[in-house]
Amino acid sequence: MGSRIMHMIIGNRIADALSIEDKTAFLLGSIAPDAVFAYEEKNASHFFIGT
Repeated sequence: MGSRIMHMIIGNRIADALSIEDKTAFLLGSIAPDAVFAYEEKNASHFFIGT
């Protein structure tokens, strides 16, 4: 899993490439899944199948 900073950098590049108008909301969405701290809480914000 990439860091919040890496997600922000990638989100910024995508927003620029796609000419996203509401860049602030887009960037917030790019880091929102990382806004939890405990592993148990992360299960609620991330989708995955497996162990």
